[in-house]
Amino acid sequence: MEVEQIESPEVEQLSVILSESGLELTETEQIKQSYLPFFIELSKIKEEAKKINWENPTPIDEKIARECRLLTVKVRTGSEDVKDSRKKIYTLKGNLEQSSWNLLRDGCKLDEERYAQVEKAREIKAANERATKKAAHMSELQPYADFVPMGIDLGNMSDEDYGKLKARAIAQADAKKAADIKAEKQRIAAEKAKAEEDARIRAENERLQKEKEVAEAKAKKEREALEKKLAAEKAKADAAKKEADAKLAKEREAREKLECEAKAKAEAEARAKREAEQKKADEEKARIAAEKKAAKAPDKVKLKAWVESMDVIAPHGLSEGEVMRAANEIYDKFYAFKKWAESKIEEL
Repeated sequence: MEVEQIESPEVEQLSVILSESGLELTETEQIKQSYLPFFIELSKIKEEAKKINWENPTPIDEKIARECRLLTVKVRTGSEDVKDSRKKIYTLKGNLEQSSWNLLRDGCKLDEERYAQVEKAREIKAANERATKKAAHMSELQPYADFVPMGIDLGNMSDEDYGKLKARAIAQADAKKAADIKAEKQRIAAEKAKAEEDARIRAENERLQKEKEVAEAKAKKEREALEKKLAAEKAKADAAKKEADAKLAKEREAREKLECEAKAKAEAEARAKREAEQKKADEEKARIAAEKKAAKAPDKVKLKAWVESMDVIAPHGLSEGEVMRAANEIYDKFYAFKKWAESKIEEL
C-alpha cells in the first residue's frame, strides 16, 4: 500500500532519528512506513485547525476544536497500539538472543572453573591448610580473645610465634583475673563501709525528723491561736468599716441627688434660653430671605423665560454610528445644563 508523501517537521525529525539509529535500511523503512500514516493524519488535522479563531473563538471554532481534539486522540491511541505491537516483537527477539548467549556463557564458565581447579590445585591445598590451621588457633585462643592483637594472620604464623603469642595471652589473662579478684574484695569492703555509714545517717535523720515534728506541732498550735485572735480583731474592724461605709453612702446619695436636681434645673433654663434665641434668629433670617426673594422676583421671571427659550435641534440627515452618538451626547448635555440653570434660578 502506497502512503501519501508529506513534508512536515515531525516527518523530517523521524527520518533523522531512523538514519542515526544504526539499523539496516529495511528495518528503518518498516518503522517509517508504520508511523507515516499517523503523521499524515496529524498534518491534516493541523490544516483543519488553522480555521480556528484562537483569540476570540465562536461556537463554530469550539466545534472545530472539539473535532480536531478527538481526531488527535485517535491518532495518538492508534499509533500507541502500533508501537506496543512492534515493541513486543523486538522484546521476543531480544529474549531469544539473551537466552542463546546465556547458554554459551554458562558452558564456558563451567569449563573455566574445572580448568582453574587443576591449574590452582596446589594453591587451593595450601589455602585450605592455612584455613584449618587458623581455625584451630582461633579455637584455642578464644578464651583469651581480649588479649590477642587485632589483624594477626593466624594461618601463616609459625608454630614458635604462635606459642609465644598464646603464652603471652594466657599470662595477661591470669594477671587480669588476679586484679579482678583484688578489685572485687575492695568493692565488697567499700560497700560494707558504705552500708554502715548509711545506717548511721539514717538513724541521725530519724532523730532530727522527730525533733522537727515536735517543733512543727508547737508552732502550729501557736499559729492557730494567733490566727483566731487576728480573725476576731478583723471581724470587729469589718463591722465598724461596714457601718461607716453605710453612713458615707447615705450622705453621698443625698449630695448627688441635690447636685442632679441643680444641674437639671440649670440645663432646663439654658435650653429654654437657647431655644428662645434660636427662634428669634430663625424669624429674623426668614424675614430677610422673604425681603430678598420679593426684591428678586421680577429678575427671576426674566431669567426663567430666558432659559426656557433656549433650545437645540440636531441637523437632519446625520449618518449612523460615531457622528450620531456625538449628536446624542451634545443633546443630553445641553438639556442637563438647562435643568441645572432652572434649579439655580429657584435658589435665588
